[in-house]
Amino acid sequence: MTVKEYLSNSLKIDDRIQRKKQNLEDLRLLATNISQTISDMPGSGNKNLSKLEDIMIKIADLERELELEILSQTALKIEINILIDRVENDSEQQVLYERYVKNKPFDEIALSMNYHKRHIYRLHDNAIDRLEKKRQEKQDVTLVC
Repeated sequence: MTVKEYLSNSLKIDDRIQRKKQNLEDLRLLATNISQTISDMPGSGNKNLSKLEDIMIKIADLERELELEILSQTALKIEINILIDRVENDSEQQVLYERYVKNKPFDEIALSMNYHKRHIYRLHDNAIDRLEKKRQEKQDVTLVC
């Protein structure tokens, strides 16, 4: 796995977390609608009760998945911060931090740093290259020993 692929895992996890949060919100809304139907409709509420029960189980499962995903993301972001700290150039460090820890798009990073987007790409690529070279050097040292 390359350094860029490793860093990009953070973006993928952020996307999964956002999707799960949206799914959770949708399920809660659905549960609210079903519970309103149960309380408004006299008589045959058994079907709705079982639907509500199924939805509540799905909500609990999704909440557990989301919690694990958030813990995983937190651990990964700590590791990414440690990796980013190895970059000596402050601007390159900031680009990597904004991109992979804060999950900002390059346009927004360029605007906040007051650089052209192409320069942000250049800083990003230089930082990735430096980290990749350090990783390769570390592997070479390991193989020699």
